[in-house]
Amino acid sequence: MPGLVYIHAIMLAISEFKQLNQRLPEPNQINQENDETTLRNLSINHLTELTPKDHVINDNHFSSLLKTFVYSAKGAFAPICSAMGGFVGQQVLTSITGKFTPVQQWLYLDAYELIKEISFEKEYSAIKSISPDRYQSLRLCIGDSLVQCLSRQQLFMVGCGAIGCELLKLFALLGVGRSGQITITDHDHIEKSNLNRQFLFHKQHLNQPKSIVAAQSARDMNKELNIQSYTLKVGVGSNDLCSDAFIGSQAIIVNALDNIEARRYMDSRCITNKKPLVESGTMGSKGHTFVVVPYKSESYSNQNDPIDKDVPYCNVKSFPANIEHCTIWAREKFESTFSMKPSLYNSIMSQENIWNRINNGETIDDLPKIYKFMKRKCTNWNDCLNSAREKFDKYFSNKARDLLHKFPADMVDDKGILYWKLPKRAPTPIDFDINNNLHYDFVLSCAKILAKIYAVSVKHEQINDVDANKNIILQTKIEPWQPRNKIIITDPTATKPLLVKHEGDISAEEWKFAQERTKDFKAAPIPFEKDDDYQIDFIATATNLRACMYGLEPSDRYEIKRIAGRIVPAIGTTTATVSGLIIIEFVKLCLSQIKDLPLDVYRNFYINIALPFLIASEPLACLTQKIGKFDVNIWSSFEIKGNPDMTLEGFITEVEKKYNIKPVLISEGVKSVYAPWMPKASSQLKRKMDDLLSHKLNVTYSDLVVLPDDNDMDIQTDGNSEATPPPIRYYFHS
Repeated sequence: MPGLVYIHAIMLAISEFKQLNQRLPEPNQINQENDETTLRNLSINHLTELTPKDHVINDNHFSSLLKTFVYSAKGAFAPICSAMGGFVGQQVLTSITGKFTPVQQWLYLDAYELIKEISFEKEYSAIKSISPDRYQSLRLCIGDSLVQCLSRQQLFMVGCGAIGCELLKLFALLGVGRSGQITITDHDHIEKSNLNRQFLFHKQHLNQPKSIVAAQSARDMNKELNIQSYTLKVGVGSNDLCSDAFIGSQAIIVNALDNIEARRYMDSRCITNKKPLVESGTMGSKGHTFVVVPYKSESYSNQNDPIDKDVPYCNVKSFPANIEHCTIWAREKFESTFSMKPSLYNSIMSQENIWNRINNGETIDDLPKIYKFMKRKCTNWNDCLNSAREKFDKYFSNKARDLLHKFPADMVDDKGILYWKLPKRAPTPIDFDINNNLHYDFVLSCAKILAKIYAVSVKHEQINDVDANKNIILQTKIEPWQPRNKIIITDPTATKPLLVKHEGDISAEEWKFAQERTKDFKAAPIPFEKDDDYQIDFIATATNLRACMYGLEPSDRYEIKRIAGRIVPAIGTTTATVSGLIIIEFVKLCLSQIKDLPLDVYRNFYINIALPFLIASEPLACLTQKIGKFDVNIWSSFEIKGNPDMTLEGFITEVEKKYNIKPVLISEGVKSVYAPWMPKASSQLKRKMDDLLSHKLNVTYSDLVVLPDDNDMDIQTDGNSEATPPPIRYYFHS
């Protein structure tokens, strides 16, 4: 590739030029020798050393590159700085570990496909007449016309996490939306774990909405920015924010999301409203960028993303095979014991005349499920330790005995095959050992959370008094294990039951005892928070005890926290690289508003900066198929202008007349509107469209899926896909 050799030669020449002149080259420099001529001579000298003797310089290409470097040498383009900065930062981290080898070669990252579309001589003449400001170095790279275009942008960004923060920083540096508007939304709040990579947030911002804080932080970087922030979640049902009117008013949509469902939803809104989309994501050292260009490229939903697989419930409940299963079990125990049951207790006990109704024998939903919670109410620190000690045996001893009672260790099936064979592992009951740190730590962590739930006042000195705590724990009366006829789920396809029935009846005397114990008491439910050390202490010890019970290798606290908190690994260097790359594509989309750009100007990137590799590819063109006399693709749209009197039969006639499609099935979302085989299909034809279709507030249309009769149509496909017409948008009142 001669362009790469030319770039390398010119970069070496610029370095040499700077050493000789103590400055960077400038265009139209009036001195003894023009800077461009000097740089050309230096570059050719380096090029001679780098290329074979018979190499012939492509003068047009070389001169174009040289002129680009001369005009932009004193410029600064923030997206390139971000992308290279992230990549180089990762190499620094790689180097200082002493275990890995950083990149030891020249590395160039360019956006020449963007720059080649800009007339530098024309732009430079305009720049000279502009008073220098904070955007001067940007103008030298992309010209004033594009800087002004960036300023006028109306864009909608979804998500203000790690990537969202980086994107807002780059928007501020580029002056995006100064005379337009940046609209952002994120329903999430700032957590402690966000602070190490979402750099717009600081300690004083904890628990505040991400979008509001991010908007203010971006304004602090550039007070000219016009940003509107929302705290709404996007998805099906979020039409107030993602209405056609709003999406249609935006120039570009930017995704900074962390889940596939929301990405696909925003992708569908862009397809419907014919809007460009820039999409990016990271996981650890890996990242990707994806650009969607209206009428030209395929959509994000055309990609096959990996599907998150749910762990079978029986593995979590009774047959864990790895530390992930144990961690999921521990988190579910935490939420059930410390959040759901206390919340259920508060909900039931807040009902009017609840105890009179209980004493009168009235049936109250879910009442038996809170009986144990009431009976075991802790009133002091000793109670908390005793209750936690009982839970140890319940979770890690009795559970194993229940399983072995139902399925003995030497049990074989009808074919003589052992029941307990890998991946099933036979559990081993754990006998509590007060001198085992893991055992003691579980009881202590559980007791501390119980104290919070039951509002038990306990001093730090009590919590930290190991000897006193151990004496209390040893005095706990533990009921001996008794076999129970409890159902054990073994079906790997079974799902977690929504309700768990209480075992046995509760007498009036028992209810009276529970009432006396919880008189005027209101529980303090504890929702799971991955940054709460007390909670992670419980989940980590419970996870490792369960792993020991099943003969699995214990894990460290940080890995357990990652699994329990469903934390997607994020590295600041990856985020910076991906954000820089996607903003380059964003700038190209802005340039396309000034001049038409071919699809091959754009790039999708796939990176892993730990290996490292960085792969750029051109977006795939959208698949076009011929249906009747129409060439259709994902960007195509059909419309029917309706009226209050239009019937279904009239609609079908209009579709046949306008698009030469004979419908055999019409549906609105998941609702079937018409099919010849439907009951009373003939009478359905006489009904008005306004009566058949759903009406949404402030929405004047309905998108209908219409499947044609293939036998009556000329359908041409590539053989790998099924051709269907685009949705038909029916307007209620034209």
